[in-house]
Amino acid sequence: MCPMDDVPRTLEARELFPVPLVLAMRPDHPLARRARGTHLTVGDVAAYQHAVVVFAGPPRTRLDHALEASGATRHPAVVLNSFLAVPYLLAVSDAVAVLPGPYARRLEALGRVAFAPVPDALSAPPLRMRLIWPRRLGASRAWVWLRDLASAVAEEQTR
Repeated sequence: MCPMDDVPRTLEARELFPVPLVLAMRPDHPLARRARGTHLTVGDVAAYQHAVVVFAGPPRTRLDHALEASGATRHPAVVLNSFLAVPYLLAVSDAVAVLPGPYARRLEALGRVAFAPVPDALSAPPLRMRLIWPRRLGASRAWVWLRDLASAVAEEQTR
């Protein structure tokens, strides 16, 4: 499973559910205090360095394009290939990061991060979590079973 937009021809994919994105920071971050009383602005998002998560390819995301369209620029502090390292980085810096909403909610419940909605001017359609498998194994009974099970669990969890 991953939020891959462009699936290579050698793979097949099934959309499972949308993943809204939020802006995360350490709980005592200046933006965390500000976000409690008001909505964040494009300037707020651009003012801090970012921990950027990309799974492959260049470290430019939907947020970079939206910031540029609004006349701002993102300043990456570090580029990571997993969301798992982000809370550790945020805990010891003033950096912020765009995280999947469900993951940020879990981290917030654990006291690891605070988060706020991405400003409307920067919001993009949510990522779509997809189940991806090799095209050559598409007819395999085991893969059919796994896909159907994963799809049923995702549907149940998103109701």
